[in-house]
Amino acid sequence: MPVPTAFPALRRAIARVCLAAVTLLGLARCSGPKPVAPPAEEAPPPPPSGPAYTALYFDDGGLVAHDYRTGATTTLLAGAKYLGPEALAPDGTRMAVGYAGEDAARLAVVVLDAGEARDVHTAGANVVYSAAWSPDGTALAFGFYEARRSAEGVEEMGPGGIMIADEAGVRDVGCRAARAVETWLPEGHLVVRDQRKWDRRALYVVTPDGCADVAKIDARKMHGIAFAPNGQWMAYLERGLTYVPERRAYEADSTLFVADAHGANPRKVAGGEVHPRHATWSPDGAQLAFDRQAKGRPDVRQIYIYDVATGKHSVLTPNAMVSQTNFRWSPSGTNFVFDQRLGPATFQKVVRIFGGYRVVDESETPAGLARTWGWLDDERLVLLDGDGTARIVNAAAETSETLPVGRHLLFLHAE
Repeated sequence: MPVPTAFPALRRAIARVCLAAVTLLGLARCSGPKPVAPPAEEAPPPPPSGPAYTALYFDDGGLVAHDYRTGATTTLLAGAKYLGPEALAPDGTRMAVGYAGEDAARLAVVVLDAGEARDVHTAGANVVYSAAWSPDGTALAFGFYEARRSAEGVEEMGPGGIMIADEAGVRDVGCRAARAVETWLPEGHLVVRDQRKWDRRALYVVTPDGCADVAKIDARKMHGIAFAPNGQWMAYLERGLTYVPERRAYEADSTLFVADAHGANPRKVAGGEVHPRHATWSPDGAQLAFDRQAKGRPDVRQIYIYDVATGKHSVLTPNAMVSQTNFRWSPSGTNFVFDQRLGPATFQKVVRIFGGYRVVDESETPAGLARTWGWLDDERLVLLDGDGTARIVNAAAETSETLPVGRHLLFLHAE
């Protein structure tokens, strides 16, 4: 039977109601909350882009560790001012440094990798420190004394002593007279100095436990004492008076000697008539470089290298046309740097590398020439320009970088 088609008005009304319902449902869906998008992932921080060096230096704010890769600086000792000495442990991980606080002198050990500093000794404001690491780097020997002047104006040692700092703490070595540490020999003995009276200066080779005497060295005329890195030799200038007939007067001179580490068997390296200066040992302790007056040319200085095993000398520049001084070995001893004066207004810093010579700095005055701080390795030299900056000169590649290094640079490391 066919579906009835009656009531057309009712069917139209129902259709309108359905249409309205569908419309309302669609509007409700559109006006509801939108889905929340997932948060965007944070971009990783940019990698360090600065020069790959770290440094330790004193500036106006104190002792600072500086990472040039990130630009981050950390103040380790606020308000500290450099006092000295500075002594780097054999493995290069720690450094002992003396500094002045507000009302005291202090000796601190800095752990370089961790950027931490701790005091190992505190004394009066007028105290002088000296320090040397044990050959294995596990202990630090240090001396301290109150500085004073004799009636003649010569520095003498007041109250003080010799101490050793290690993992167990800080202890007194037991020296009654000595106040300064010169070195810690590979054989295990300390070399210490007594200068309580200016005319009775002496060096003692002693045991680190109890300060028992092993040897005594008369050091009344010794100056510029330098112990070889291998601990076998010591170089020193012996000052005396020489009569000069032409002037009918005595003049002070300095003769350069090399002796064994206990001061025995001294041998003359250069006489006082040539005024030797700036003696510096090669890293292996086999050679001693120094500068001396050229024969017949009092205005010219030449660099000589003395071989300890053979007793022979060699001169860097045989002709005495230029003056050379301030010799510094590279870490392996294969290269070196020195200052050179070519004329009244030409001063140069020269590097010997790969058998040749390269000028890495030049000035019209000696004061304008950069100062040699040291070597990073056998190719990179660190120069200080006097304005709080250091230049790292790659003598092999003939390139350079400039870094801010405060008032006193202690340590610089290539990462």
